Amino acid sequence: MDGEDATAFTPDGHFFALAHHKTIQVFNRLSGKLVREITIPRKEIRTLAFSPDGTYLAAAGNAGSIWVWNWPTEIQLVASLPGHRKDVNSIAFSPDGNYIASGSDDETVRVWEWRKRSEIRQQNLSIKGVKGWFQNNHIRSVGFSPDGRQVVCGGTDEIVWVWPWLENSSATAFEGHSGDINQVLFLPDGESVMSASDDKTVRIWSLSNPDYVRTFPAEDDVSAVAYQPGYVLLGQRNGLIRVHNEVTKDTIKTFDTGHRRLRGLTLSRDGWYLLSVGTEKAVYIWEWASGVEQKRLQAANIDPRQGVECLAISPDSRLVLAGGRGTNNLRSWQAKDGRQIHTYKGFRRVVKSMEFSPNGQFLAISSTDSSVYVYETNRPDQPVYKLRLPVQTISLDFSPDGQWLALGRSDGIISLWDWTAARTSTDSLKMPVGSVECVRFYDNKFLVSSGNSQAIIVWDWRLRSIKNRLIGHTGSVYTLAFSPDKQLMVSGGTDNSARVWNWEQKRCIDTVIHQSWVRSVCFSTDGQYVVSSDQNGTILRWAPQSPEPPRTIAATCKPITAVRFSPDRQYIFSGSNEPGGRVSVWWSGLPPVVMDTEEGSVYVSWVGQPPAQISAPTYTAHALLIGADPALKDSVKLYLNAQPVTGGKTLETRSINRPDGGFDLEKSVQLSEGTNTLQWRMTRTGLPDVVSSTYTIRYTPPSKPNLFVFAFGIVNQSSDLTPLLYTVPDAIELAEALKQQRGKLFDEVDVQTYTTSAETSCQKIRETFEEIGQMGDKILPKDLLIVFISGHGQTVRGAFRIAGSDYSNRKASTTSVDLHREVFAQLAELECKKLILLDACHSGDAKFGSRTTPSVEDTQRILANLPPQSVLITSSKGDESSWEDKSWGHGAFTKALLEAIEGRANKNDDQTTTVRELYKYLEQTVPTMVQSLKNKPQTPLLKASDANSQLDKIPLFWHGSTTKTYPNQPAKH
Repeated sequence: MDGEDATAFTPDGHFFALAHHKTIQVFNRLSGKLVREITIPRKEIRTLAFSPDGTYLAAAGNAGSIWVWNWPTEIQLVASLPGHRKDVNSIAFSPDGNYIASGSDDETVRVWEWRKRSEIRQQNLSIKGVKGWFQNNHIRSVGFSPDGRQVVCGGTDEIVWVWPWLENSSATAFEGHSGDINQVLFLPDGESVMSASDDKTVRIWSLSNPDYVRTFPAEDDVSAVAYQPGYVLLGQRNGLIRVHNEVTKDTIKTFDTGHRRLRGLTLSRDGWYLLSVGTEKAVYIWEWASGVEQKRLQAANIDPRQGVECLAISPDSRLVLAGGRGTNNLRSWQAKDGRQIHTYKGFRRVVKSMEFSPNGQFLAISSTDSSVYVYETNRPDQPVYKLRLPVQTISLDFSPDGQWLALGRSDGIISLWDWTAARTSTDSLKMPVGSVECVRFYDNKFLVSSGNSQAIIVWDWRLRSIKNRLIGHTGSVYTLAFSPDKQLMVSGGTDNSARVWNWEQKRCIDTVIHQSWVRSVCFSTDGQYVVSSDQNGTILRWAPQSPEPPRTIAATCKPITAVRFSPDRQYIFSGSNEPGGRVSVWWSGLPPVVMDTEEGSVYVSWVGQPPAQISAPTYTAHALLIGADPALKDSVKLYLNAQPVTGGKTLETRSINRPDGGFDLEKSVQLSEGTNTLQWRMTRTGLPDVVSSTYTIRYTPPSKPNLFVFAFGIVNQSSDLTPLLYTVPDAIELAEALKQQRGKLFDEVDVQTYTTSAETSCQKIRETFEEIGQMGDKILPKDLLIVFISGHGQTVRGAFRIAGSDYSNRKASTTSVDLHREVFAQLAELECKKLILLDACHSGDAKFGSRTTPSVEDTQRILANLPPQSVLITSSKGDESSWEDKSWGHGAFTKALLEAIEGRANKNDDQTTTVRELYKYLEQTVPTMVQSLKNKPQTPLLKASDANSQLDKIPLFWHGSTTKTYPNQPAKH
């Protein structure tokens, strides 16, 4: 607001500034409390403006100078910009906050790089030195375009000027008004400008077609104007406000504000409330309309004084979740009708981030109390898990397998939490600069993070290493989202840009510029569109790499902290953290993602696209019948392979979230092996059928996994080590026993043995594991990998190593293999399940020593940092030897392994032996064998990289219905 009593609102709407004569006061809007006061001696303040991030307050007045303060924590003058020769009537910050435009009675408009306290080419609006360009023109209003490249201004010369100031081109004149121009502004599309004049009109001018002008008449001089997509709000000088339909120009509503002389209008950040200012210095708040957007969820359910920080939609698309501030600040609703389902209890602080688990059964949230909570989605009373951290978690995400949570913290650390086992990984990732603002898993191996460093970092989180950096943003990056196929990623940040990346190629393929910093981004379910929102309250919907310009869905003037597409992409959910904010639902302007055919206003539409391939024989199809008479619902049928499906159910509840109504349809089908064709059809007598999209689902029963075995029997001839006699028989006989599993639990069994001196040299072992790590195209996630190593184990410089066949004490580091760095690190490249069997002395620890009772840290040191989806079983503890005996022809550990493979470990007669059964057998059998021989301990250990509840049930061996019995032989060394 510009003039005698100037006003301005912070972008987040929490505060407003009022200038009267030489004093500026900043108030809390909700409480009315005065929080800051600035006095400028002998000056008259005429105009105010807040920077886009709300950190800086600029003012100007009758001295021809412009002042900029840092105000939130303390009043600090950071810039003074002298230069205008007369009063300054209007100022505006550029969308990126780097520049200030000013309009003055000296007939000039100037652009300043205010941080450098410099005017950018004083001749900018004199248009290449032509004097008198704005003769007798007191500039009353200025404003930047959404991209910041143009300035619009208007004043007493009755002309609207648009100046491409970055190109230093001449200003374009738009003539037609017959009275002073009081206010000008760009529309959110950046292609049109609006002006309010004393000639009792508001006009919208097309920049591309100057002859195309839309005029909105008033009954008095128009002193102020506000714009909401679809509506024009005229503030007449006599205090009346008129609301016009933007398209038809009809007057929808007129109401009297009561101001003796109305001077300014400002829309609230959610677009629902209008603030009016008059010469009596009163600020009134009005609910100007109720039909601008489709309301289905009321954020007043969260707290009428609070707001929305984040949104989530459940994987089955049935629930919408909103989290915010205050008490009762996490609630869920039915997406179809807005009915509230749950209020989650157990915490009272602000919800910072939340995500559903991939199966939708659990919900993780982070709060400003520095804790992370996991709830069962349908049990809101108390969290089932809680993790307390030293600092706040700003962003979190589930891994695709649902087992891990990545926690992006305010101290710049990404913690990995195996929440199913209630344990946090000892490893973490550290951002180069500042806090972690967003973290997203790509798959079970890679994740991406962003923050204050401007770069987006791609991590191989299993190896704790950086794979890529995506460079392009020039400010902090606060939000990230992957496309459904994970081929593209969209990001948004404080440089006011939303960018789409081909993240594997490290290439930005499209950029959209907002008026303010981008708070939230999301892909549609088909991956064709992006929705992005900003701090100024603008929501844009756009198609990456499309010539179609972004479409403004909403311009609410309230920071939009979260946006999400509905599953059918017809709606966009948005939420604001502004006090009094609400969850709103907007029409996206897109047709249903799956609708092919429409007959009039009646059609049947899929809800969610069926998967292309599934391994379960049953599929439940969902659809909506839109715009139909209730009697027609029984005529809608699901067709499977051209035959109508009987049974199922039609939900009788009228869908109130659509203005044209609708019925929800749900039917389950039994699929045949192979390709199945599904269609929804609505049959009407005498009329063609209405047919939805046709989908094919391929049902493939789950196949058996394959087994891959790599067995190493290492013989060392060096006098530096005690000779081992049975490492080769250990590897060969174990491999032969596992070959017999082909066609039982596994489709195929691929066995490789390495027993010669050449095959088991240190360098050859390294090369072999490098090759194994690159077999991801052959060893699939469903497969099982068994690595067996029999040989000498020892500690060299604090790291546990396996001695190669060429081992020498003098070259211990180069003739032995580091278990962690050269074996585990390579296996981490594979996504399959892994069983690592280690028959070596001291294999349960990373140190030698004479301890009788090893510490917990020592006994588990080697067992940390396992590859993902791994189980490691060692033959002994760290302070124990592993024994072999000639009467068996094996080591004690391997002998017990062979017995387990043949069936002795199976205790429940289900014809299979699991990891847990195997370990229990080894744990009971090996100590007895060795104790009877040498009166020495040998205790196998087990460690799983993931939750035991998931990995200990892996079936390993099938041995039929009979179980062999064995004589109880004593062990001999």
